[in-house]
Amino acid sequence: MEKQEFAWVIVRALGVYFVAEVFIYLYNLSALFMSLSKLYEIAALREEAEVEVIRTWVDIGVIGVQFTIFIFLAYYCLRKGAFIHRLLMYK
Repeated sequence: MEKQEFAWVIVRALGVYFVAEVFIYLYNLSALFMSLSKLYEIAALREEAEVEVIRTWVDIGVIGVQFTIFIFLAYYCLRKGAFIHRLLMYK
């Protein structure tokens, strides 16, 4: 296998890794939304739970941004990946 072909294999392997990360973050987002629905029920009864609701929304925002970045990286590595390939081939 030539160096150029091996570099493409590495780029595609990165893409597969990023797809796995997308699924992990998708699971985390779904778990946070489920916990958020429970927190709203608790917050209706206790005022101290409002802080946890805000903290959960912040976590959802951060994980949502990470989810979006990993979707872009997975798509780029699996479909195009020319820039990363050039970086790997640079002497």
